[in-house]
Amino acid sequence: MAFTTGNFPPVDPASFMDRSYQERIKTLARHWAEYGFGSPKVIMVMYLLKLSFFYAVGGVLVATLTSGLNPLHPSAWFFQPVVYEKAVLWTVLLECLGFAGSWGPLAGHFKPMSGGLHYYGRPRTIRLPPWPDKVPFTKGDSRTPFDVLLYVALLAALVVSLALPGVHTHGIDRALASNHGLVAPPAIIAVIGLLVTLGLRDKVLFIAARSEQYVPALIFMAFFPFVDMIVAAKLLIVTVWVGAGFSKGNRHFPNVLGPMVSNVPWLPSKAIKRLHYASFPEDLRPSKLTHRIAHGPGMFGELVPPLVLLFSHNHWVTLAAAVFMISYHLFIISTFPLAVPLEWNVLFMYITAFLFLGYPNQHGFGLSDMDTPLLLVTLAGLLFFPVLGNLRPDLVSFLPSMRQYAGNWASAMWA
Repeated sequence: MAFTTGNFPPVDPASFMDRSYQERIKTLARHWAEYGFGSPKVIMVMYLLKLSFFYAVGGVLVATLTSGLNPLHPSAWFFQPVVYEKAVLWTVLLECLGFAGSWGPLAGHFKPMSGGLHYYGRPRTIRLPPWPDKVPFTKGDSRTPFDVLLYVALLAALVVSLALPGVHTHGIDRALASNHGLVAPPAIIAVIGLLVTLGLRDKVLFIAARSEQYVPALIFMAFFPFVDMIVAAKLLIVTVWVGAGFSKGNRHFPNVLGPMVSNVPWLPSKAIKRLHYASFPEDLRPSKLTHRIAHGPGMFGELVPPLVLLFSHNHWVTLAAAVFMISYHLFIISTFPLAVPLEWNVLFMYITAFLFLGYPNQHGFGLSDMDTPLLLVTLAGLLFFPVLGNLRPDLVSFLPSMRQYAGNWASAMWA
């Protein structure tokens, strides 16, 4: 893989489509096993620059400068709750615009590299209401000027919530002596209301905004007392991790691991890539090694350390688990997965440090410190869709079900 030249399949584009479907699949699958997507390295550099400067540096500047903090003094702002809240809101804004996950060539977007704004901001594009026969005023599959107006209003609400300075609410001053407040709850409520309303009109936008993860976090920010907000956020991130880990316990996930390793840009060794297949090039099913990795370390990483973080009251144990999870997300970023949820991984790295190192369980931010009725309601809300979605996957999208690795990709094939 050269810096500006990709590794393309050894085929003649003019005649390739004349070959049978089976032959095309065989040729492309064998090429993928050794080269992955085959992108030139300049593509990865472009993603890293976007992630580092546009998302990370841009997010820090937005969160700090609007909150009376100096972006050049990370020790002063890193554990500020208002920065955490604005990091989530900044990510939601970019997801809604189409500038975060599923952006660029690795997601099949070339010219333009973003889909979101070009779809959601134009009338007469396709929309998919989740329950058109059950929810009034949602029928139809064409985006109307009203849908575009709602979308623009959502973007405006997100910008306003980011621009407003922090306010001292939800008992933050009692729990945290030195703070710069929290995002004003009415601003967050407006974002929640618009996201839900848009979601009832178009489930694609709702899912693309990663609402199954961010809407609960926004609800905690808008309505929960400060300590309860922090503990609920811990429950949320652990639910996401454990749900993903649990969804790997199947016969499908080993089939994901090999192609993912094949796409790692910093792994030039074809021999190592071939080890993940039963017998390259004739048998591209997962090897025994791949099965062991998938159902061993692959599941362990998202099941055990998250639970340690949730229950640990020991500083060093918590630190070790947090470093593990941060490294885990850093590794995922380095593989450049095709959905390219890079911003999401950076956000989870920050949230891991913010929640579990900045507000450890033993300092009054553990499960026992949360209001008991609110704790039970939060647990019920966070587990409802994962439980229902695993029992009835026909009723719930794989994202709210936390079934990220439960076979959803099996329907994606080369055409």
